[in-house]
Amino acid sequence: MTAGVPSRLQWRSPPARFVPVIFLAAGIVGLAGLSGRAAVAVHSRSGQFVIHASAPTPPSLARVAPSGTETNRTLPLYPDPLAVSCERIKAAVLAELGLPDRWRGKIHVTIDPRAPVEAFPAAAGRRFSDGWHFSLRLPTEIEAPALVRGVVHAVVLEWTLRQGGARLPEIPFWLLEALTGQVLSRVGPDPVARPNPVTGKYGNALGQLVATLSERNLAEEDRRVLDLIRTRGLLTFEDLSLPTPERLTGPALEHYRACSQVLFVALRNLPQGRARLAAFLTRLPQYLNWQTAFLDAYAPLFPRLLEVEKWWALTAQRLGVSPGFSVSTVRLGTAWLEDLLQVELVLRPAPGRPPVRRKLTLQQTLSDLNFLQQQALLVPRVQALHRLAQATPGPAAELARAYARTLESYLAARQRLGYQPGLRGAATIQLSGLVRDTLNQLETLDARRQELRELPSAPGPGASAAAEERPSPAPDRPPPGPEAAGVTPPAPAPEEAPPR
Repeated sequence: MTAGVPSRLQWRSPPARFVPVIFLAAGIVGLAGLSGRAAVAVHSRSGQFVIHASAPTPPSLARVAPSGTETNRTLPLYPDPLAVSCERIKAAVLAELGLPDRWRGKIHVTIDPRAPVEAFPAAAGRRFSDGWHFSLRLPTEIEAPALVRGVVHAVVLEWTLRQGGARLPEIPFWLLEALTGQVLSRVGPDPVARPNPVTGKYGNALGQLVATLSERNLAEEDRRVLDLIRTRGLLTFEDLSLPTPERLTGPALEHYRACSQVLFVALRNLPQGRARLAAFLTRLPQYLNWQTAFLDAYAPLFPRLLEVEKWWALTAQRLGVSPGFSVSTVRLGTAWLEDLLQVELVLRPAPGRPPVRRKLTLQQTLSDLNFLQQQALLVPRVQALHRLAQATPGPAAELARAYARTLESYLAARQRLGYQPGLRGAATIQLSGLVRDTLNQLETLDARRQELRELPSAPGPGASAAAEERPSPAPDRPPPGPEAAGVTPPAPAPEEAPPR
């Protein structure tokens, strides 16, 4: 069975891909019979890749390419250049992941003239008594991205199964596409070793040979990726996790690959990023789906996939890129609202004792803390609520504005009141009424929020096709507590707490 294929895609995976390695020789004999020539097997430098073909690589002088026939998209496959390409691609993938080259399973790559030309060639694997063996079937001519993608799949598949496993793992498509893009655009010389055909023949003289390696301007490649996602927006994490067939053709595939590259680099830049990526790959054979393995590896950072969506939206904002709208946008906005309405307070009971974290609702903030502490906590919340109202469509935006207006009114009225703790009089009575009215308004808004939470997820009025072209920026994550706002409040003083 083929690994790493999204269920929503239609793949043409012929049964021949899954022939056991011990029958590969029979397939090569069949290839030789078609061409009338003896089959060959070329081993790569490290010995991990074995290239099977019906004929050896012809010498350079035998490959005179007619003028105008060479293209940058399609290249013919020959055993010797393909063995070099496989080693280059593997080295680039391991460099991106920060992994050593300690391979265990051989990868048999067959150049088969009967193989269909596919944009997404997938590797297959079989388990034997001595471990896993892998195979990849390629046509005689292929586009460079398709070749890189197929070899990347084989390399990642082999690495995930180095520690053993009973089944082939599901490898996320965004990871394969991200590594394909990184190999094509970020890694030194051209990872695809092209044959050296002679470009022309003039009488008895031969024309110039095509260069084997081509260098890329990495800064220019970075700008190209950023320009693409800034023009078309950044796909949501859900869209990257479950791509539709329409996203994997033509210019849409380049956009998907660029977004996948940004996701891969952002994950790698997290604390212990390379180690977590390696742990994620190691856990893939242990689970039936890659999402569970992802949450296991990233549990300290992302307890839920919803937390990944929030982090991804904030990553888009830091890059100056707008996240795309999807059905999950309303759900994401509601989850953000839930986070903004909880305040985490860090208290230090006594010198030398560890700090105590306490989560407060807005009502508890008004009732239990003094006004200086309230200002330090609520002012950033009001700003974040306004940003959330601009970024999310539908009822969540209206509710965020209502919470922001309620808190703004309270802070302004509290500032004008000039209440001083310990003094009795009209100000004390007015403060008691202000707090009571604000608490009642917050209770009403909480009831509306509960109704919104129980509604099924659906795109809001802003999630139209036009809005998808120009989505609004995501809000900043609120500070986790007073310390993040630059203030470390002391323990609440009972005499300064406003009366209920």
